[in-house]
Amino acid sequence: LRGKYTQEEKSLVAGKRKKSEGQIEYRQPCRIRFEILKPHQIIFVGNPKRTWYYSAPPFDGEPGEVTISNGAQHPILKFFDILAKGFVKNDSYDVAKKEGVVTLTFTKTAKEEFGLKSAILSMGEEYTFPSLKKIAVTLSDNKTIELFLSNIKPNVALPETVFRFEIPANTRQNRQ
Repeated sequence: LRGKYTQEEKSLVAGKRKKSEGQIEYRQPCRIRFEILKPHQIIFVGNPKRTWYYSAPPFDGEPGEVTISNGAQHPILKFFDILAKGFVKNDSYDVAKKEGVVTLTFTKTAKEEFGLKSAILSMGEEYTFPSLKKIAVTLSDNKTIELFLSNIKPNVALPETVFRFEIPANTRQNRQ
């Protein structure tokens, strides 16, 4: 799938809401590309072998920074992969549907594995991914991240190159 999003999260320290805008591309299994375009460019790319978290430099001429990890262990990858199980009860979550809203409550095992407590998906009466408007994910530490989605296009042909990150010159690299 491909779409645009606005992300909102409440800072646990300051209590203020932080907002960012970008686009998302996802292909099952374990392939995702999040690009935050505003207010500061951040790119997160993941595939089954590696993930990259890139922060563009704040000023021209300064170095950017990328953190490279092996494997597809990031919770956001796992979250999208388990959503592919659909909106039915399974070994990862219980499901409640009401008036176009799906509430996923993660099992104890899934909470530990994914670091997620629950997710609320607002999509209208169709209960389909193309109608998905909002995802609110509550992490195990009670932090909630909200994604407001638009222009969702399912079944888009996404080549493997979308899920690889080319590290720009003058970028500091950290490996985990």
